[in-house]
Amino acid sequence: MKKEGTAQESRSSLFRKVGFAAAIILVGLIVPRANVYGGLAPFGVALASAVNGPYAMLTTIACAIGYALPGGGGFPLRYMAAIAVAGGVSWALTGVEKLTSSAWFSTALTAAAVLATGLTVNAVNGWQTTMLLTTVCEAILAAGAAFFFKRTMLFLRSGNGPRHVEVQEQTALTVSAAIFLMALDTMAFGGISIGRILSGILILLAARSGRQQAGTLVGVVVGAATVLAFPEQAHLAVAYAFGGLMAGTFARFGRIITAAVLTVICLLAAVATGDTEQLVIDAYEAVAAALLYLILPTSVERIANSVFSRAQDIPAAEGMRRSMDMRLQYAADTMRQVAGTVDAVSEKLSALDAPDMKSVYGMVCEQICSGCGRRRVCWQERFTDTMAAFNELGNVLHEKGAVGGRDAKEPFSHECRHLDSVLSLLNTGYREYRIRESAYHRLGDLRGVVTDQFEGMAELLFEVAQDLSLRERVDLEMAARVEEVCRRYGMPVIETLCVFGLRDRLTLDILLEGQASPDENGRWYRDLCHACGTTLGKPSITVSGCRTHIHVSEKTRYTVLFGSAQLNCHAERLCGDAFERFYDRNGRFCVVLSDGMGTGGRAAVDGAMTAALAGRMMQAGFKSESILRVLNSALIMKSEDESLSTLDTLTIDLYTGRVENRKAGAAPSFLCSRGRVSRIQSTTLPIGILRDLDTEEYVDHVSGGDTLVMISDGVVSDDSDWLEEMIARAWKRKEDAETLAREIVSQARLRQGTEQGDDTTALVLQIV
Repeated sequence: MKKEGTAQESRSSLFRKVGFAAAIILVGLIVPRANVYGGLAPFGVALASAVNGPYAMLTTIACAIGYALPGGGGFPLRYMAAIAVAGGVSWALTGVEKLTSSAWFSTALTAAAVLATGLTVNAVNGWQTTMLLTTVCEAILAAGAAFFFKRTMLFLRSGNGPRHVEVQEQTALTVSAAIFLMALDTMAFGGISIGRILSGILILLAARSGRQQAGTLVGVVVGAATVLAFPEQAHLAVAYAFGGLMAGTFARFGRIITAAVLTVICLLAAVATGDTEQLVIDAYEAVAAALLYLILPTSVERIANSVFSRAQDIPAAEGMRRSMDMRLQYAADTMRQVAGTVDAVSEKLSALDAPDMKSVYGMVCEQICSGCGRRRVCWQERFTDTMAAFNELGNVLHEKGAVGGRDAKEPFSHECRHLDSVLSLLNTGYREYRIRESAYHRLGDLRGVVTDQFEGMAELLFEVAQDLSLRERVDLEMAARVEEVCRRYGMPVIETLCVFGLRDRLTLDILLEGQASPDENGRWYRDLCHACGTTLGKPSITVSGCRTHIHVSEKTRYTVLFGSAQLNCHAERLCGDAFERFYDRNGRFCVVLSDGMGTGGRAAVDGAMTAALAGRMMQAGFKSESILRVLNSALIMKSEDESLSTLDTLTIDLYTGRVENRKAGAAPSFLCSRGRVSRIQSTTLPIGILRDLDTEEYVDHVSGGDTLVMISDGVVSDDSDWLEEMIARAWKRKEDAETLAREIVSQARLRQGTEQGDDTTALVLQIV
């Protein structure tokens, strides 16, 4: 199988590592400048102890240099020694990864290193109670900082990227950011601090994204850090805490109101100090923070939204979900039990009710031989010879369907006094036997199909239960923002649901009254993205009766450019090929292609029915294997005449590039990656023939620039070289999907000739 974008992934991974290393160096140089109580600066030691793995040495060196630079703490040599102690212990325990990766290990190591070096300095300078207590408090403060730094590092290196985090992770990120801002507070120009400006921006981002909860959390933490570093700025602790709360309260009115609220509260706190110079400095800092916040790109606010927005479980809804999960599981088990019971009863009935030629012989014996004088001779003295004669006539009946006088062999033909009547009754009885046998087999098939239907429904119910069992979190605040946007554009909202499901992917469902058609690319879409704090994909709009359902997911990594072309068979008005394409709720692009066997109206009905049912069931979230099983039994029961269709299902996960292609009697598909074309072949039968359905699944990964081609059997039979060359040539020329699809069906029609032909369909999917 083809690897997914190996070179691109390697380059992307390298850029991420280089960027992370650069960030570690910058933070390591700055954090040692953070100090409290006029010179205690243990935070660089905490950072060096919290980072393990490939970046540990880099962080240690950066923090040591940070202490050596001007402003790096009041006792730089002591802290550099503490870093050396912590680094030596970590290096000695490198092989015990489970221990070194623990947040509690980093906490204890930092406390021990700071305490040991502090006690050493106290011993040199003479023991003083005040200094001893200060050292203990400093060790405790450093241990706490190391704990939060470690939790932050574990989160950043988890590989999950921006996502909705738990409260503990929010706190760790906030405390780590506050320590970094505390270090930046020392960088002031004319009294105006860069750290305090960035603190204001952080509070505004948190308040806008997480409302009162996040605004208050960040305001309290940042305010406390500011006061620890500069006790004379005590008024800022009140301003930041209360300002974060108020900014979160008014955040729903937009960016400008949010920024204005925090600015006013900061100015009021400065006025309360009675210091004119402080008022001017605070005014500059608050206004600068507000203006910079207002011009921040939307991407920054989306990242903040992914960190501070709190999705939550609703207890009643969670209980209902679990109840539905249990009921569906029980229903699925019940369906399986019913299927097993039907199957067992069918087997018993097969043994009891199966038609037998012996019943035909018995009818002849009862109606003719019972009144014959030779009965005792034929059926008692010469029973074996009589049965052999009847079995020979039975073989002739199976071969020809009827027997005549010439088919009776000696001595039976001369000794039987009622030969003509026996032969006539055998013919009549055999015709009745064939009718019973046909009905019996048909009934057996129906019993088997009913069993398959029950088992198929059990699988579908089980899949729904599995989907419900996945932990999903509901964001009520985001739902309120979305509803506000929709109402602003005159859309009558019935219900809005914002859910974070598998891998924390956002799915948004909006139910509207009436048949609405929102502008998918206009201001409504842009405001919707802003309300959700992320870039959304293309909305899926379904109108059902007097209601409209809009489903939107997070913007995917890939998009699909789709092209299609069809030609009917010669002299036919209807095409036996049918296809469906759509996006499902899990961020996948799905295609269903069905070819009804034959041509004309009958094939068109079978193909359209198969494609439509498969498409609807895939949209509902069912898996291809279960869908094929249900459709197979449905086609078998559809009519007494043979009803066959091929089925070709393709799904592309647009977040990961994973491709799943399942075929049942379908024509080959083709994947062109980097100019090389590979054939996806199947040797299975169409659905609607046998109960035991056999399908083949192909799994691979695609990346940007790849092309997938699905065709019906009217395009190629055995020779596909010309098609592979055409696909490769189109890939090099960068032809669009629609043009390539038309070229394929046009060339296929030329190869079919004018006398005979078949319905021809080509579907082209270009990944970008």
